[in-house]
Amino acid sequence: MDTKLDFDKLSEEIFEIKSVNDKQKIDNIKNILNEWSNKIPNHDIKDMGNKIEILEFYEKPSYIVSLETQYEKRILREGTVAYNGEEILQKTVNKANVKIWSYDSKPIFDFKEKKDKIKIENSQEIIECPDCIGKGEIKCNHCHGQGKTQCSRCLGAREISCQRCNGAGRIRCNVCGGTGELRDQRNNATSEANNYLRPCNNCRGGYNPCFCSNGRVVCPNCNGVGMTICNTCRGSGWISCIKCSGKGRIVRYLYIDIDFWGDKFDKNFNFKELPEDIITGKPDVIYNDKGLECSLIKEPAYQVLNVFFDKLEENDFIKLNFDGMNTAINELINNIKTKNNSQNNNLGVFNEDYKVIKQRLVINKIDIKHIKYKYDDRPYELWIYGNNNKIYAPSNPIKEIEQFYFSKAKDLFEQKCYSDALDEIEKAYQMEPDLKEIKALRSKIKGNIGLQYLFGGIIGGVVSSAILNILYFAANLILPSLKKLSVDVGIKIALFSLIASFFTGIISIFIFNTKERFGEKRILKGFFVTAIFLLISFTLFVTFIYINPNSSFVKDFFNEGR
Repeated sequence: MDTKLDFDKLSEEIFEIKSVNDKQKIDNIKNILNEWSNKIPNHDIKDMGNKIEILEFYEKPSYIVSLETQYEKRILREGTVAYNGEEILQKTVNKANVKIWSYDSKPIFDFKEKKDKIKIENSQEIIECPDCIGKGEIKCNHCHGQGKTQCSRCLGAREISCQRCNGAGRIRCNVCGGTGELRDQRNNATSEANNYLRPCNNCRGGYNPCFCSNGRVVCPNCNGVGMTICNTCRGSGWISCIKCSGKGRIVRYLYIDIDFWGDKFDKNFNFKELPEDIITGKPDVIYNDKGLECSLIKEPAYQVLNVFFDKLEENDFIKLNFDGMNTAINELINNIKTKNNSQNNNLGVFNEDYKVIKQRLVINKIDIKHIKYKYDDRPYELWIYGNNNKIYAPSNPIKEIEQFYFSKAKDLFEQKCYSDALDEIEKAYQMEPDLKEIKALRSKIKGNIGLQYLFGGIIGGVVSSAILNILYFAANLILPSLKKLSVDVGIKIALFSLIASFFTGIISIFIFNTKERFGEKRILKGFFVTAIFLLISFTLFVTFIYINPNSSFVKDFFNEGR
């Protein structure tokens, strides 16, 4: 390892496990637990941190280890420039004796893709330009040395279409308009004579011959030659040689074409006993502020090491006395070696065509604290991690109180004491609203309370329907002149009552919610809401019949409109 590190100092920040006895750190943990316990309602363990006895306190951090590698690939190439008479050093370097890795390139530290070139001194030589063979001129590539090019207007045909007749060879007569006939316009002619058509004397069938005779004229651009002077060489057929800039000689030299690029491998290191729920971030067992990410994988980390190396070798960090970290770094080094030695590598031969020129090792850290403590002579443990002090405590005194509320609510639910069950589950829900089993039981209890209102409403509808039908049939028997007795009408009243009872039962759920504590009263309230609603509806309906006895609605309802 080319970079010197103080491993004794580094081990203070990078370690696998460390026992904590510092009073300030212990007091800080107690303050975190005080704040946490005071946020949770419905228990009497306030300021929990002051009431516990810490038995063991360990720091067991997680790390994200990143190894970045800067690569450089070199290819020997040949270049040329025009010779302008300058002095050229004697050639001592050629393709056979050049060592491309002996030349220094500009240092690159950003691990990004870049390109560079190194011109090799003493590799220059003056030679005759191969393109123009020392003449300084080459044949014009536009006219191929002819000095002329095909006419762009007639395309070598020497003629173009006559613009006067559009290539037709004849022109429409301007007297008859191309019809070849004229209407007779004699002054004393009858109307019949005015309709007489006679041949036009100015043309032959509506058209006259064009002066071009065949629709073609000599091309004015090339004067009928078909070729024009080449604009590139001005008719000479030669142009200045591009390679030597017209000098006839060039300087040939060697240069190194360089490509830089970066690569990166990451490795996460977690303490072997770290609970999986912390790594995955299971929200219903981790206490944290709302909206914060629970997963350790997404937890912000802070940097504890950022160091450059020319090349990092295996076991360079063995002096850290942290076997897990040394193993993690070795894995990253081996990942790079495996990739460089891969048969699918199209970069060439490693250490011949391309090399590692710089590496950077970055270690980021996530603080994790493991505390074993005693409360009321009972042992517990918890984990505190991240920069927001998230707490993982699947078993703790407050959790036991919450579980007591939950168990009590479950028993009351099974006994159908829904109001009492709701009281208990609400306490547990306020303590830990994200726990799935608490949310599920709470929904069941509320659902059964709602069903009682709905049941009462349906009973109210059935009873009201029966009463209304009895009244209706009794009225028909006593007063047969009122309306003709109809079973269909009774069925309609019954259906309306049942449908209305269902909806009024649902409405009762929203009106009374969970305020009514007794199931019998919930059923009665649903019953009375439905009964009152149907009674009012029936009264309004009878009033409507009385006011509008002959309306189409009334006739249809009593089947009189058929």
